[in-house]
Amino acid sequence: MQTDLRDTELFKRVRQADADWLRPGAGQPSDLYDLALSPDGRTIAGSGVIAEVLEGTLPQRIFLLDVASGALRMVSSGPGTDVAPKWSPDGRTLAYLSDRHEPGVSQLCLLDLASQRETPVTLKELWVEYAHWSPDGKSILIGGAERGVDLSGFHGGYTFQTSDPALPSWTPQVDVGVDDTQWRSLWIYDVARGALRRVTSHGLNPWEACWAGNNSIACIASDNPLENDWYKANVRLIDLAGGTVRIVHTPKDQVGYLSVSPSGNQLALVASFSSDRESTTGDLMIVSVKDGTARRADTENADITFTAWQSETDILIAGLRTAETVLGLCDAESAHTRILWAGSDTTLGGDRYFPFVSPGATPGDCALSMEGFFTPQTVALFRGGEMTNVRGFGPKGAEATLASLGRAEDYTWTAKDGWEIHGWLLRPVGKGGPRAVIVDVHGGPVWSWRPGCVGRSALYVTLLRAGYVIFQPNPRGSTGRGQDFARAVAGDMGGADAQDILSGLDRLVADGIVDPKRIGITGISYGGIMSAWIITQDTRFAASVVVSPVTDYVSEQLTSHIPGFCENFLQDKYTNPGGEYFKRSAIMFADRVKTPTLNICGALDRNCPAVQAIEFHRALLQAGAKSALVHYPKEGHWVQSRPAKYDYGARVMSWFQEHMPASIG
Repeated sequence: MQTDLRDTELFKRVRQADADWLRPGAGQPSDLYDLALSPDGRTIAGSGVIAEVLEGTLPQRIFLLDVASGALRMVSSGPGTDVAPKWSPDGRTLAYLSDRHEPGVSQLCLLDLASQRETPVTLKELWVEYAHWSPDGKSILIGGAERGVDLSGFHGGYTFQTSDPALPSWTPQVDVGVDDTQWRSLWIYDVARGALRRVTSHGLNPWEACWAGNNSIACIASDNPLENDWYKANVRLIDLAGGTVRIVHTPKDQVGYLSVSPSGNQLALVASFSSDRESTTGDLMIVSVKDGTARRADTENADITFTAWQSETDILIAGLRTAETVLGLCDAESAHTRILWAGSDTTLGGDRYFPFVSPGATPGDCALSMEGFFTPQTVALFRGGEMTNVRGFGPKGAEATLASLGRAEDYTWTAKDGWEIHGWLLRPVGKGGPRAVIVDVHGGPVWSWRPGCVGRSALYVTLLRAGYVIFQPNPRGSTGRGQDFARAVAGDMGGADAQDILSGLDRLVADGIVDPKRIGITGISYGGIMSAWIITQDTRFAASVVVSPVTDYVSEQLTSHIPGFCENFLQDKYTNPGGEYFKRSAIMFADRVKTPTLNICGALDRNCPAVQAIEFHRALLQAGAKSALVHYPKEGHWVQSRPAKYDYGARVMSWFQEHMPASIG
């Protein structure tokens, strides 16, 4: 396998697919992220990629979208990345995050919309993860992070920054467990005085936080700052006047998406059995701040991914219900939800990992983005029960380009034990078959595939143009089917969930859609776990591309920054000889593998350290199987930067083309 692919046709093809979507030099974003509806409902703020060259991490700018006319204008100056706009309650100022002064290190910036004057707010020696205006607009809550914090898998799964530029390059890293560089903290910025003050200290590590009235803060926090400590986090209330902190709610599992009623008397949060921080998707809980009483709301069988109070009794929610994305309004008194909108062909939230909306002033009203697999993003306004499109995004001719790639189907089948399993089938244009198929297993496992525009994925575009069918299964453990379905993977990862995928392939073959001799599999994180594990259990696969996997649970427990993942999903201890840590590790069964396997990893990955892919690669070679290893030196849990993304896409394509070509004869 070549080391340098830059001059190859595949590399150029993948790069061109990315360029066709992003349109470097066009000065207009192809998608709008981080939507925020203004208090008067007339303007939507958002962030969008503005690329001059396709190198490294692409810059973003803040845009304002006029609801009435659909006119779009850029209002932040860069350079670098400007994201996450938030309106002041009076609508006069935008707060957003910008790394213009130090690449990769976000700080707060305030933009006065009338004068266009920008005011930086800097946390010295720290960086800013999020910021929220107080209800009265006098203060801003800031989530700060030290330079050595861990990032979740959704943000790359690496340690943010461990080296001090003032030290020589040979200086070793020293690990003593918890140290001062690993904490997160909360700060209050007084807008009128321009003054910052810290409101938390070491011993309280906030993972997310929001205002609870003007004088209190609610946060999801742990006593220690390591990524693994998130799994045992609880909900706390900080009294800003008295400085007291008390625990309000201790969950059974994990919690996220915290919001507070206008009075500060009630909390809404999502509780679920979760695999990663920021992947909490499940039950809507309503919690009394006074006594901690918690009620589970009826959400019409939807797993919730977003909460926002729009009155003392109305909670705006979004979530997943099998193939559907839903928008709803929950009555906090009755804990019953009224579904406002639901769609299976279209999803809410754009490129975010889960459905997300921006609430308006009236209960039920919100700004949102909508898209499908082969439908570009539309930013819309849901008001008075009606959906109104504001502006479409994507490059010129995006609709025709996407239509020329293929079509999507909601695909269901019956597992061996009788459970109905759901997934998505992306089929290229043209008739005939059966075709070569690539199974793409999602991360998690507590996550799920939903309609996301394939135009953003240069790899998907290239695969579909080549004629491959893409199969996205949502086996047990996936979101959108309730907590019992999600928990079904606990203690059995690689068992019934793997059989769900295999039975889906059986159905595809029986339906004449898939050629049984040209079946490939890939996936990242849990998808990487499954891509390695399933080829040790079944020999039908013609090729496998394993990305950021776990293949040895003992070494994962002792080298990853989330050892709790292994304990939660294996329901065992690594010190148990011959237990689940050994029975579920792909390296233990490498001698069974007949499938040519490409292993891909990032040197910075702390979710699934690179040694996991290396171990599997070495085990396969020793067993006489065909294996290759690609090790990216500057990537984390997934390949993010360009041109490494093009190299990654070209290698995946090349591996499948070599071992299971899309066309035969």
